Amino acid sequence: MAKKKWLHKILAILPSISLIVILLISSFEIGAYGDWNFYEKEYEKYKVADELYMEMPDIMKVTKFMMSYLRGNEKKLSIETEVEGNIQDFFNEKDRLHMADVQGLFLGGLAIRRGAIIVLLFSMAALVLMKADWKRLIPQMYQRVLAVFLALTAVAGFLFSRDFNKYFVIFHHIFFNNNLWILDPAEDYMIRMLPEGYGKIQHLIQENGAETFTGYLPATEKEKQENLQGLQDTIARVFPGAKLVSWTGSWAW
Repeated sequence: MAKKKWLHKILAILPSISLIVILLISSFEIGAYGDWNFYEKEYEKYKVADELYMEMPDIMKVTKFMMSYLRGNEKKLSIETEVEGNIQDFFNEKDRLHMADVQGLFLGGLAIRRGAIIVLLFSMAALVLMKADWKRLIPQMYQRVLAVFLALTAVAGFLFSRDFNKYFVIFHHIFFNNNLWILDPAEDYMIRMLPEGYGKIQHLIQENGAETFTGYLPATEKEKQENLQGLQDTIARVFPGAKLVSWTGSWAW
């Protein structure tokens, strides 16, 4: 009987995790594709048209094409438009290589959402067929899973607030196995179309050069251990008594 109850709890955790994953990915997709006027307002706010010497309709055309590409609806990230007085491809080869990586992450996220929907349906069906008290278990497990998710989000937010550049770099090295994401505003129109990122990255490159980004990477085992200890200390401050016991081996970028 006790084993059966534990199985019910485990099965109740699955739809809870699945629902959070579905909502998280869906909210990101809605935010990215739900309101094209938002992009236009931001472009106007940061005077992107002046920066690129482009007309707003052309900028929006490029934006919609790029977002369509991320969904896998375009075979190649290539679109001709008027930039700086010349008719040319808005994207260069480096843009295409980096955005191919981004597309892989985006499509991977959509695939994870589809998998989460399947897990949600099957786990719910299993609970019903096993005559589990799912009306009580699922809300209970959902609250616990949500608490863990919010705690992890709080830790991530705290880390980024302490040193945005450092964790920005770590984030990119987790998800990308190259440095193509380090774009140069002088050569890459795409980064100039993204005003907030453009402002920060352009300033860092102009002031310190490309080593601004790579300087955060741990070069020695001692540095890796120091970074790990720093993460442990941060977690302990946010959650007293908590400790990161182990890491997934040594960092490999």
